[in-house]
Amino acid sequence: MEKDENISPQEKIGHLFRELSGKMTAALSHFFGLQHLEFVEDVVQETFYAALKTWPTHFPANPQAWLFKVAKNKAINLIKRNHHIRDHLIKKYWNLHHENDLFSIMDGAFDEGIIHDNQFRLLIAGSHATVNSRNQIIFILKTLGGFGTSEIANALIMNTEAVAKNYQRTVKALKEKGIGLEDVSVRETRAKLDLVHKVIYLLFNEGYKASSGPHLLKEELCFEAIRLAKILLQAHCFNPATNALLSLMYFNLARFQGRVGQMGELILLKDQDRKLWDKQLIGIGFQYFSESMTGENLTSFHIEAAIASLHCISSDYKSTDWSKLLFYHDKLVALNPSPVTHLNRIVVLKMIKGPGFALKQLLENEHLQTPKKNYLYFAVKGQLLEEQHMFSDAVADYEAALSLAENQSEKRFLSQRLEQCKINAQAGNK
Repeated sequence: MEKDENISPQEKIGHLFRELSGKMTAALSHFFGLQHLEFVEDVVQETFYAALKTWPTHFPANPQAWLFKVAKNKAINLIKRNHHIRDHLIKKYWNLHHENDLFSIMDGAFDEGIIHDNQFRLLIAGSHATVNSRNQIIFILKTLGGFGTSEIANALIMNTEAVAKNYQRTVKALKEKGIGLEDVSVRETRAKLDLVHKVIYLLFNEGYKASSGPHLLKEELCFEAIRLAKILLQAHCFNPATNALLSLMYFNLARFQGRVGQMGELILLKDQDRKLWDKQLIGIGFQYFSESMTGENLTSFHIEAAIASLHCISSDYKSTDWSKLLFYHDKLVALNPSPVTHLNRIVVLKMIKGPGFALKQLLENEHLQTPKKNYLYFAVKGQLLEEQHMFSDAVADYEAALSLAENQSEKRFLSQRLEQCKINAQAGNK
């Protein structure tokens, strides 16, 4: 962490909590076992509370070492006063010669290499415990991200009671299934990376394009998704798909400043000021993209990263290589034929063959209206009608899209398009 005299100790603690709470949780979960996750959380919370009391007057030269030492001391105190925990640990580490040997084992759990492996194991453990992707995200944010219940509720637009209950269900499932970090082999779970990638991508997308709530972007979720993806690489799980996912996230992250206006309004890709795009992040995206090319398997992350890279290198919207984009979108639809991938392909098709041809393609694929809450279908249809000056027809589709959209930034954008089409329709009738 960079030293900055303008940052208060409280702010430094906040940054470090994000950065290090997951490490401490992984180390202590490995030592105590996941069935005692509540004790792990207590130790981590008490450690940072101690930092809040001490650091304003005595800020340590090595904050991580200070936190790790305090966490270990608090864990030792817990063991000494809690006979149930002590008996559990003696049973777990059955070959101990002396109680003090427990503390040597705990020191080993805080080794950086072991912490990295156990952070990965925590990612996998959450996937073992529940098939619900939202609950997996909650578990990951709570254990590895250092997010509090209220922060998760705010980020995912849920009430705090629901977040707490869903988290407890996952923890309970871990206990009932008897899942421990020692049961999760890094080598064996490489096959489960697809599921972990999916959860991380869902987390990133929730930040990049919030499904509901007043804000379109939630940067803290995007940064957390990138941090978690890097954990996969640090755990020696080299996987080209992980690099492709990181590449995609960096390309998208680079466009953050251009996607939203000063009033929080959505700015479409064609209208974005590309000078606001972060060239350094784009460069990092290409580094990971290059690394992703070493494997033989082509994943949807590879194709989406290729699509994002084309947008990032185009000087403006019109000069984009739309033919190459259509090629990539065709590949993506073949690999992942979802309504969203079909709709994105139609938007690209419009740029090559015009809105009339694209609208015909859209109407020939009525299945794109499913699921019923897919507002994007009506938003795309409204745009295609509007571009052909069919304003009255566009009004109906923008109204349908507006009724289904949940994010306030997108609702404001759709409202603007709706009102403009109403004005244009009335002018055409005069």
